[in-house]
Amino acid sequence: MIGKYDKALEKYEEVQKRSMKNGNITVAASSFSSMGMIFVMTDRPTEAMEKFEESYRLFKQSFGDLLGMGNALDNWGHCLKDLDKQQEAANKFQNALNIFEHAGLRRSCANAMFNLAEVLLLLERHDESIAAFQEAGSVYSTLGVYSMAATCKWQLGIVYEFTGSNEQAVANFKQAYEIYEKLGDEDAMTKVTVKLQTSGLS
Repeated sequence: MIGKYDKALEKYEEVQKRSMKNGNITVAASSFSSMGMIFVMTDRPTEAMEKFEESYRLFKQSFGDLLGMGNALDNWGHCLKDLDKQQEAANKFQNALNIFEHAGLRRSCANAMFNLAEVLLLLERHDESIAAFQEAGSVYSTLGVYSMAATCKWQLGIVYEFTGSNEQAVANFKQAYEIYEKLGDEDAMTKVTVKLQTSGLS
């Protein structure tokens, strides 16, 4: 399997070098991003982060490619999160969110907001985490991405439970269940049911 990834890395490295030589910065930036994802899949976050940083730099140079810039920052943030550098990860997710908002990319905004909310929870910035999960969930619902809207409700339940706000926790877990039920996601429904039965919340 590693050999397969090594061959893919070699391929993208060749494309990147050829693209830079030909002045095709966007393709080179995409190649760095692809190499970064391979390093992510092979559990090498430090090396992945270096590729995403270079991808961001080139997308920024390439006429301000906002989607490319935002995605590179978002992926960079995930690497920092994996390295337990949560504040730095939060900064990258916030920067990605700012770019997506400027570009009017609502689905990407919701994804970055969700990622930011998770890191804020790890940083124990609970009020900010709650606000971010609520905002992300609202956008997901508006866009019809109901599985992620339900995930936001589940995560809100977790945060409220952690802070001792049991009534709000139960309400959000139940709202998550209702969405999962409409989606026919029996595994997720079971997860919520077990949570409510074993946590002492209800």
